[in-house]
Amino acid sequence: MTRDFKLLYVEDDQFDAEMLVRCFERYAKDKACSIEIAATVADAISKIDQTTYDAVLLDWNLTDGNGPDVASHMRAANILAPIIFLSGAWVGSQLVEAERYATVGCLKKVYDKNQIEKIYNLVLNNAA
Repeated sequence: MTRDFKLLYVEDDQFDAEMLVRCFERYAKDKACSIEIAATVADAISKIDQTTYDAVLLDWNLTDGNGPDVASHMRAANILAPIIFLSGAWVGSQLVEAERYATVGCLKKVYDKNQIEKIYNLVLNNAA
């Protein structure tokens, strides 16, 4: 039996948000995942404070801040949901900063079957 997962994707680029949702619908249709979108840090924090998620996917750069702002809020509020950072490109300092939040993954934004499987497996292996 497949477990149902509730994910939050914090992404300010509507195209990227839609691509991830569509890829999950296409490549993980046999897996029960629902994905909510938050386009800003403020929206993400509001959703996280009101809803329990099995994992949070965070874009690094957002219009009103960055993914680590959300991760910092989560950990300060003792919200232990797994965090997976997504970015178009990674630099060493970002990876070091991501480690501060007990991140389970830092992935480059790629919208294909392999990426969806990576995300799903990270959630599956790290969700409470």
